[in-house]
Amino acid sequence: VWNNIVVVLTMIVIFAVVIWGLDFGFSKLRELLLSAF
Repeated sequence: VWNNIVVVLTMIVIFAVVIWGLDFGFSKLRELLLSAF
């Protein structure tokens, strides 16, 4: 049971980090594009 909980928590954390990273990356990319044009 504990192993399953750890796996689920790890997946949630990775998922959250990926989503945050994509959101952060897209906002930075948008700033770069806006400053370029």
